[in-house]
Amino acid sequence: MRHLAYANVATGDDLAVVRSDRELRETQARAILTEPRLDPAGRIMLCCMGGMLAASVANVARCFIAHGAAPDYDAPIAYREIAGGVFAGRRLTIGSGVQLAPHVTIGDDVTIGDDCIIEPNVTIGSGTVLGAGCVVRTGARIGAAAFFHYDTDGRAPLVFGGIGRTLVGRNVYIGANTIIQRGALGDTALGDGCCIGNLVLVAHDVRIGAGAHLVCQSGIASETDIGESAWIMAQAGVRDRVHIGARATVCAKSGVIKDVPAGAVVSGIYARPHQVDLRRQAAILRQLRKADE
Repeated sequence: MRHLAYANVATGDDLAVVRSDRELRETQARAILTEPRLDPAGRIMLCCMGGMLAASVANVARCFIAHGAAPDYDAPIAYREIAGGVFAGRRLTIGSGVQLAPHVTIGDDVTIGDDCIIEPNVTIGSGTVLGAGCVVRTGARIGAAAFFHYDTDGRAPLVFGGIGRTLVGRNVYIGANTIIQRGALGDTALGDGCCIGNLVLVAHDVRIGAGAHLVCQSGIASETDIGESAWIMAQAGVRDRVHIGARATVCAKSGVIKDVPAGAVVSGIYARPHQVDLRRQAAILRQLRKADE
């Protein structure tokens, strides 16, 4: 087995993490890590106890790390000063014309493309690749440890930092104090020309298409797929494993819990087509006025 991967991206040689019967039917992998379930295809099944899949994923990932089949990004970093107030780990590649401000911290296995601008107090975590022309504003944290949390035998919840990378395309803008987590199993990926505002949270294994905009204080949960040129407006929240179609708009303060079609405009909690939400709000106001009369 080459990699530990989510079911939808696993190849025949990977160990696939399967969380539903649908994923079991659709995955290409021949080896499966899952909770007890039947498999008519007769593949290799590694079954954990019910409710323990997340803990099992973390433990198997650590086995891959121990055997050198995955990077150990949670390991301590031996920082060295490479410029005034800039500290970095091992295997750093920096392109030409890069501006690194003081108080920047860079982990292991990081690549920074040509002409990037990195402002003060930025942290670039291990396994991060920044394309050319990116701008990272003050206080941002790119490639932060994944928040892959799980319970074990009733003890306090534990967190696995991930074995994936953070891949940032060309000419991406990342606002102040934004956090982008590295992938837990796969990669967190931002396409060319994305614009990420201030105080945004992008969780692990999120994929953002080219030209997408995430406005200030929005939050994107893990394994979400955001299409090209989509807009996620201020303080909107998107739950895990949701697909936002290309050119879709999620209005401010919306809560998205299911897929949004390409080109659609949605709003409200929970998000629905914008015109439907406006009619709903108008109906509620009419009822309130009647109650006050």
